[in-house]
Amino acid sequence: MRIGELAALLGVSTRTVRYYHHQGVLPEPPRLANGYREYGMRDAIALARVRRLVELGLSLDEVRDVVADDRSRELPEILAEIDADLARQEREIQARRARLATMRERFQAGTLGPDDTASPDLVDFLQVVGMPASKAAAWDRDLLVLMDSMPAAHGKGRFFEMFESMAADPEATARGHDFYRRLDELAEAEPGDPRIAPLAAALAEYSMKHLPVDAAPGSPEWDPEAMEPFLEDLAPAQADVVRRTIALIAGSVPTATLPFDRPDPLRPPPAYAELRESSPVAPVRTPDGRRAWLVTSYDAVAAVLADRRFGLAPPGDETPGNDTLFQDGEAHTRLRRLVSKTFNPRGIALLGPRVEQLADELVSGLSRPADLVAGLATPLSITVIGELLGVAIEDRDRFLRLADATGGVDFTFGPAEDVAAAGRAWEELGAFAAELVTETRRRPGDDLFSGLITVRDTADGRLSDGELGAMVTTLVAAGYLSVRNAVATAALRLLAEERLAAFVPEHVDEVLRLQSGMTAEPFPRYAQADLELAGVPISAGDLVLVRLEAAHRDPAHFADPDRYDPARNSSPPLVFGHGLHYCLGAPLARMEVAAALAALARQLPGLRLGVPVADIEWTHGTTDRGPVALPVTW
Repeated sequence: MRIGELAALLGVSTRTVRYYHHQGVLPEPPRLANGYREYGMRDAIALARVRRLVELGLSLDEVRDVVADDRSRELPEILAEIDADLARQEREIQARRARLATMRERFQAGTLGPDDTASPDLVDFLQVVGMPASKAAAWDRDLLVLMDSMPAAHGKGRFFEMFESMAADPEATARGHDFYRRLDELAEAEPGDPRIAPLAAALAEYSMKHLPVDAAPGSPEWDPEAMEPFLEDLAPAQADVVRRTIALIAGSVPTATLPFDRPDPLRPPPAYAELRESSPVAPVRTPDGRRAWLVTSYDAVAAVLADRRFGLAPPGDETPGNDTLFQDGEAHTRLRRLVSKTFNPRGIALLGPRVEQLADELVSGLSRPADLVAGLATPLSITVIGELLGVAIEDRDRFLRLADATGGVDFTFGPAEDVAAAGRAWEELGAFAAELVTETRRRPGDDLFSGLITVRDTADGRLSDGELGAMVTTLVAAGYLSVRNAVATAALRLLAEERLAAFVPEHVDEVLRLQSGMTAEPFPRYAQADLELAGVPISAGDLVLVRLEAAHRDPAHFADPDRYDPARNSSPPLVFGHGLHYCLGAPLARMEVAAALAALARQLPGLRLGVPVADIEWTHGTTDRGPVALPVTW
């Protein structure tokens, strides 16, 4: 049975099955010749066992221990651990009952204070922070006690998490007291007082620092209208501070978690269009729980890619010293100047006949039925890169194995085990690159890599061995993995829309516009300073994620953006970046995609998909996404 049939049989989603595979709790059956997995009874039994263990309350780490071959932890041991956790919760409940008994005794004795009607958690917080003798503090305390007394108060648990964070930080407590003082000073102020806006901004920043990552606007605590009845006891200027603070927080707290649902595998998630219309720079939560800014409009995406204040590493963090992919500033400029002396449009244009020859040979060698990933996209892209680097024929298999091992893994948000395995592959690829540098220095050829080794500049010197080795890994990431996915996805899209037979090389930019981002998004950026993007304040260190898929469907720049129109005259697509990190290999990538599609259109006019688009399985990397296999026939 296929993965969808297995999932339906056990009442789970296909995404759940793949997630269990990735987490190592469900073994993956080998792939068949057509690139798909075939599941049997043993797989169904294994999935049923995993599901039962999860329903029992075991974490995936615990499930992995149970199903592991070495059975490093037995089920009774894990159940005992869960029982101990329940016992701890029981002790906490008993402690709360004891606190309530004390409150009852104080009530009977007439010594119950105004704050003692709050929950034990809030009482502890108020005692730790020591609320000052301030009218603003008294209002805040009354509001907290009221909210604490409302059983259905939305997000009450999140606020107590924030209280714990503040109570543990003496500096935060001192700042809180200062905020009360500044609010008290506004008791007689007019609504337009110049102190209002800075105080609201500082108060919002203070709250956001301690706010739990799962807090979300749209709920009552971030709704200015819902807060209005509670502002009646404040002076007009004080109430304005609270309103502004809530609005600032609401605009900075994530409303959604990535990745978004993609009902159609060949189209962007619908949420991109919604955000582009309402909030082109929107707060989101990453898969690992971090806050980030998601950028979806063409103008804002182009601004991020061109602005040097958005770096590839957080402020103060070092980037790999040799890699053009991850360098910023003058270091990147120097590397780029040296590399571009050889890797430039004129030099790449000379490769055109060879790329077309490879594409024609690969297509003519296909036998029916075929897999266009294994039969065309992979061998074309890896052969081109191999020839550019001068990789010997006998080393091509090793080169391909290492290149494949580094792909399909999200180094930013992926599972730790997958990242570690891919990291080891990168290290081995780095060793391969070092060997290649040594051999090429000893025996230079007429390939591009030999040219990079000999290039020299009076101002910039020459490329070091480390920089040359990093060029190898850069070409693998940008020149093999991205191009392989681009070729396969372009063929899939054109076949699905019955447009492949009419393809000519001049159409390649429109093909890439419609699929860019889906197969390759730019690396995450980090704000290097406080700045503003599309009217939204961004703080230094903030994570910023741009989405080409959304930018290239922006109707402000592309009329009827979902329509395939090779003749359109619009803003230049950002497929290969923009500004400092514009891809030097863009002409080569465009050439490979065009050559592959043109060869298919010319030699196989009756080509069609061998399976429905919905059955195509995808691989996901840090920035790349592409079909695992693309079955076709004719």
